[in-house]
Amino acid sequence: MRLTHSHLRVGRLLLGTAVVAVALSTCATNPVTGKKELSFVSESQEISMGRDYAGQVSREMGVYAD
Repeated sequence: MRLTHSHLRVGRLLLGTAVVAVALSTCATNPVTGKKELSFVSESQEISMGRDYAGQVSREMGVYAD
């Protein structure tokens, strides 16, 4: 089967639509600015990462009682 110009056009359109759909699905609202931003990590993942790294930073650098 030979690919024609119209087949390539349809393929590009489908690929472009898929890229836009993925980009829109990864948008999240920034709680500080209220603007939509591209996010590859969910809020719960970000919180979990912060807790994990907080322990690591405390062990390596120490914590001041303030």
